[in-house]
Amino acid sequence: MADQTRAIRTPEEFQALDALYQMSFGEASVPTATLRAWHEAYPQGLIGLFEGSQLVGGISVWALRESAYAQFSQGGIKERALSAADLAPEGGSFFYLSEIAVYPGRGSRARLLALLDAMMAHLSLYGRFPLQVLGLAYSNEGMRIMQRLGFMPWLSAEETADGLPMLRWEAPLATAFQGLLGKRGR
Repeated sequence: MADQTRAIRTPEEFQALDALYQMSFGEASVPTATLRAWHEAYPQGLIGLFEGSQLVGGISVWALRESAYAQFSQGGIKERALSAADLAPEGGSFFYLSEIAVYPGRGSRARLLALLDAMMAHLSLYGRFPLQVLGLAYSNEGMRIMQRLGFMPWLSAEETADGLPMLRWEAPLATAFQGLLGKRGR
């Protein structure tokens, strides 16, 4: 059966994805209570990768209100300080890519690309141009993936409240978004 990506729908799916994030990122993971509050405010932000009915990976893409995006993008607040009230339930122009993971032994380049495709589909569906997307680099691999997608260094680790480098991607027009779609497979 082919893998599929879709929004997390049930409490069991939420628990499975949260467990994957906690295992993958440890102390750096978004706390469960925060992730739950974000998911309740913006349910389409948690996207699961499923092999049949079994969750094998996920990606989190959050639409932020402009004021929260401005504060976060300038290093003024930590990721975990973002609240459900900082999310824009209707989507918008400002997004934050917070976590992406696949269960150990279940990962492959194809699965990572499927999750990145899901992020792009999410931005296409809920985003409005000009788009601006932030991400924190928790690892060198994460940094490389984001840079291959066209994310550019935005703030150094010393400039962010999280103590991690922040990258930013923007698409002023739909044509720039199409450029991102073309880069994802490299």
